[in-house]
Amino acid sequence: MKKTKLRPQRSPEPVGSQDPQRYRLAADEPLSHKEIQKRFLRRLLIDNGLRLFAMNGYDQTSISDIVAPVGMSVRSFFRYFGSKEELLFSDNYAGGRAATIELEHRPRTEPVLQAMRSVFLLLAQRCDEERETTLRRVKIIYSSPALRAAQFHDLLRWEDEYVEVIRRTRKVPASELFRVRLKVSVAATTLIAAFDAWQADPKERTMVYWFNEAFSSIADDSD
Repeated sequence: MKKTKLRPQRSPEPVGSQDPQRYRLAADEPLSHKEIQKRFLRRLLIDNGLRLFAMNGYDQTSISDIVAPVGMSVRSFFRYFGSKEELLFSDNYAGGRAATIELEHRPRTEPVLQAMRSVFLLLAQRCDEERETTLRRVKIIYSSPALRAAQFHDLLRWEDEYVEVIRRTRKVPASELFRVRLKVSVAATTLIAAFDAWQADPKERTMVYWFNEAFSSIADDSD
């Protein structure tokens, strides 16, 4: 059996390096034919990769296997993803990036825990909208200790990003960063607990249901 070898994933873009308003307006701007084709092929690669990972196993699936049904070369694959690990975790990046952008626009006086709850609610709603794909991806990740470890480290990187957004937009002094980081970690842990309950729920209740259950069970302290 092949051993899972994880390549370092691309680090998230430095927060503030891009104009958040550009992302908000992007949905209203018409896409070029080239961009539409690029997104279509990217989606094909993700869907085919997840299907093969689930059917044959993550370690047993090569990049060649993923691109073959799409009629794409291995070289072309790397125009879309840096590795098959990046393909598997692509939703993490999209969700994390969306969360940082939303966090940028939360009221500056809003309690940190409440702000994170509002931001993470969007991710919970996204899980419900893409339930089948999300659960397929989770099953693949949870089947491998190496992939679960990679996911954990990926989540820690995003926690750092959220803390940096709050520090910068609210001008938080260094002496207060510990409290901010603690609240962000509590919110992230609560989200993960809700996610685990959602994916294992035999009644197939929504992620938003478990999200609200999880956050209602913790103290929503004000700053």
